[in-house]
Amino acid sequence: SDYVTIRNCSLSNNAYGVYVYGYYQAMSYINVTNNTAMNNRYGLYFYGASSNRFDHVKIDNNSVGDIKYDGIYLYYSRYSFIHNNTVYNTQSEGIYSYYFDNGEISNNLVHNGTTYGYYLRGTKSNFHNNTIADHKDDYGIYLYYLTYSKIHNNNIIRGLAYGARLYYADYNVIYNNTAYDTYKSSFYFYYADYNEIFNNSVYDSKWEGFDFYGANNNYIHNNTFKDCGIYFSSTSYLSGNTFDDTNLMNGKPFMIVDSQSYVTIPSTVGNVFIYNSDHITIANASLTSVQIRSSSYITLENCSFNGGGAGGKGGGVILGA
Repeated sequence: SDYVTIRNCSLSNNAYGVYVYGYYQAMSYINVTNNTAMNNRYGLYFYGASSNRFDHVKIDNNSVGDIKYDGIYLYYSRYSFIHNNTVYNTQSEGIYSYYFDNGEISNNLVHNGTTYGYYLRGTKSNFHNNTIADHKDDYGIYLYYLTYSKIHNNNIIRGLAYGARLYYADYNVIYNNTAYDTYKSSFYFYYADYNEIFNNSVYDSKWEGFDFYGANNNYIHNNTFKDCGIYFSSTSYLSGNTFDDTNLMNGKPFMIVDSQSYVTIPSTVGNVFIYNSDHITIANASLTSVQIRSSSYITLENCSFNGGGAGGKGGGVILGA
């Protein structure tokens, strides 16, 4: 079935608001717009296959709420668009897009859900101007094996878990995103490599602003942190990424001290990583955090620490973690 439009309909109190099964038959140009789907097991559900992908699906300006499982579910698609939808009170993913290639997800609002707000796997896609708010668990945005895509101008507002997780997500550009008041790390980079991460703003994360685990060869610049900072699970991940002093913590630059001796850290820095170094002194500084690994003869004197992630490992003085 091709060139099907579902518009201005009430799609409520059913097992599915819309159910499109394309596993054995390729479908294209399905347009679902201006509908209301409430109190269903699933909201808008599209199920394709690797051999029969959906082409040019448009899911636009729908209101989907009080859903037992997924609000919007799109499995195997290309050149598709998910725009201007509001999804709330889902017990599984708000918007789930798996093998979503060469598509666009934009200007959606997902709020007050559990598990994942947005779940995206695919390549060469554009994820922008979306909002996730008051998420209850797991990750607000989960980017799973996403490659060669743009993630920009999104807002993460409050949440009881992580803001966004990039899981083996490589060769992406992540910029102009804002995260505010997440309970755990705002951005968690898990074995996510070769990404450029810039012009993002993170405020009041209870854990870390950025958390890097197994992530290498990323270029991180011009990011701003307020009352939170950056954390690395290993010094190899610190040295394997590229930073510069344009990353600011509470208005002060980030600094790496690697394999150095007899250095006095300027009091103007905000976040300091010291490893494989000795005889390092920090005095009379107001800092977000200092992380010290594999180093000796380190002196901190008359320093104050504030806003490095009260509940996690991103603030204060951290030795060896």
